[in-house]
Amino acid sequence: MNRRVIVVLMYTFAALWSETAVAAEGGCHAHPDLVGPCFRVRGRAAFYNGNPTVRIWKVGTRRLLGVSVRCQPPACEPLPPAVRAALDWEHPVFADFLVCPFTRERTGIMQMVCVDTATRLRRSVDSSH
Repeated sequence: MNRRVIVVLMYTFAALWSETAVAAEGGCHAHPDLVGPCFRVRGRAAFYNGNPTVRIWKVGTRRLLGVSVRCQPPACEPLPPAVRAALDWEHPVFADFLVCPFTRERTGIMQMVCVDTATRLRRSVDSSH
């Protein structure tokens, strides 16, 4: 087989495997306290002072989603492991998140969610929120 074809196949397999791994590790979509269906959002997850510590800014809005501590291991993970590993106080993480709501969306009140999956992760080099 041509070396170029093998390299392309390896990169394709690695990309598909990494997206599947990130998506398969979240797993909060079956939590009994959810108030509605999960939904997708492009956002920036970051640490904040206060409660909840992890919040997701919905890109293009002024809206923040709070990552709830209702979802606790081993029964449930509030964040997929890949997001937890990439996120720190100096580096937010941009991603396409599939979030599941613990509270309903209300004007002026932070909606509480858990993150079921995250794809297209990109760790920001800019530490400003």
